[in-house]
Amino acid sequence: MGSIGSARAFVLAAGTALIAGYLALAPFVPDFITCGILDGARNVAEGRGLVTNYVTPAFLPYYQDLTRPLPYLWYPLLPVVTGGLFVVFGERDWLVLVLPVATYLLSGLLLFELG
Repeated sequence: MGSIGSARAFVLAAGTALIAGYLALAPFVPDFITCGILDGARNVAEGRGLVTNYVTPAFLPYYQDLTRPLPYLWYPLLPVVTGGLFVVFGERDWLVLVLPVATYLLSGLLLFELG
């Protein structure tokens, strides 16, 4: 059991080192899509629900009413989790990375378990 536990720790440490190295080389700067996710997360954190003031032009035909705030049409899990993190830790843009990084590390552990 001890070698499996140390191997799991190695997988997590290696994944964390890769992410830390990447962030050291390329600092986090929100892009076009990330700004929409952050706006949705801010609205969730402030209790307004899953809405956004950020409009992606490609989605304009899907809105029946363009009165802001608009319904959030992207994948809802990331803004909901990030909104919860905003409530706990305060509004910091880099918190949008927590869910993707956590799932990346968990997928490494899952691959290790599957062999």
